[in-house]
Amino acid sequence: MSIRTGFLAIAITVIALLVAILYLMVLEVQNQRELAAADDRHSASYKLADELRQSSDDLTRMARTYTVTGEPVYKEYFRRILAIRNGEAPRPENYGGVYWDFVSATGEQPSLDGEPVALRTLMRRKGFTKEELATLAA
Repeated sequence: MSIRTGFLAIAITVIALLVAILYLMVLEVQNQRELAAADDRHSASYKLADELRQSSDDLTRMARTYTVTGEPVYKEYFRRILAIRNGEAPRPENYGGVYWDFVSATGEQPSLDGEPVALRTLMRRKGFTKEELATLAA
């Protein structure tokens, strides 16, 4: 084997290894993007599930407060929470968390209204399965 043939074999091997490394790097970038997208879906799903839990807590609180005080404003808050959740009333921007705590304390909306969209529709858009939606409905 000549020196020229040896160098050629080494060069081909190095080029093949570089191509393999480049291919693996491309795969790694794709996997990172898929992982980031999955994490985004998970966060959005968690946020929507938490909104369902929070709205249930708010509904319970409004019903109890109305029962104790007899103030019609709490009955109206109860109806509005249901209407927002069902997509029959505009969904406020930054809705969730302590929104109804602010409303019940001040009597004012802390943010502007957005488009009406049902929570179930948002869940469907974020990829909740039919089984998950059925479980939530139950």
